[in-house]
Amino acid sequence: PAPFDRKWWSHKYNGPALRYELAVCIATGSIVWVNGSFPASRWPDLSIFRSHLQGLLLPWEMVCADGGYQDGFQFCETPTGLNNPRSRAHGVWLARHEAVD
Repeated sequence: PAPFDRKWWSHKYNGPALRYELAVCIATGSIVWVNGSFPASRWPDLSIFRSHLQGLLLPWEMVCADGGYQDGFQFCETPTGLNNPRSRAHGVWLARHEAVD
């Protein structure tokens, strides 16, 4: 957009960008949720999640997410780096999401 506005700037891509939130089924790899677009510099992952998807979760539901979603395990289960079956499964789920993202 012109004139230049810093809200579009992404430090990750070193240029203008938009952010989207995607949710992928851990069993099938199908996209089950899309939310966005958001200006890259003003919306971190956790803020996007809290603005919409968090409110749709049932009381016992959580999402499996990467480290950008650390919320004290209230709604998001994030990688811990522990070498156990649950962590390995978590890695498989995140890899499936990255293949879509």
